[in-house]
Amino acid sequence: CAAIQIEDQESPKRCGLTAGCRVIPAEEMVRKVEVALEARTEPALMLIARTDARAQLGFDAALERGRQYAQAGADIVFIQGLETESELAVVAAEIETPCLVNLAKPAGLGSLSADRLRATGCRIAIYPGLGMLAATAAMGAAYDTLRHDGSLAALDTPLFDREAMHRLMGFEAIWAFEERWRDEH
Repeated sequence: CAAIQIEDQESPKRCGLTAGCRVIPAEEMVRKVEVALEARTEPALMLIARTDARAQLGFDAALERGRQYAQAGADIVFIQGLETESELAVVAAEIETPCLVNLAKPAGLGSLSADRLRATGCRIAIYPGLGMLAATAAMGAAYDTLRHDGSLAALDTPLFDREAMHRLMGFEAIWAFEERWRDEH
């Protein structure tokens, strides 16, 4: 683990990209950052302070929260819900610590290349859910083919190699263990 993330959302937490996400007062979050920093026993463990204020309070309020969290000592600031390249550039320029951006959608900021992201001053980009979204689309296409055709003969969805999947899942070690303990009787 290289970092932990604390957030300024009210409980119960929601996905920051969904409706109804509400935040606690900034002062409470600043205190959470300060407590987390004092409790940190491993200096290399980074503290990410995330705000979901963009959706509820607007860009300016989220930016101000990001500044406060950086001033409180957060190693990285994450303002969820940035919408434009110019917003990202403002965040990177005005917050003292490295910023993190969530590129959850292929459109908008998600379409920016790594070079363009670096040019804004952004230091860290995450792509949450990319694997799951791609896998779900592929599964949907494969099952649609099966439902429509009644077989896999016309399947054009790329499939992961079964033997490679077995290796990835650690089957070889399981089989070796079973072989060592197989009852010879």
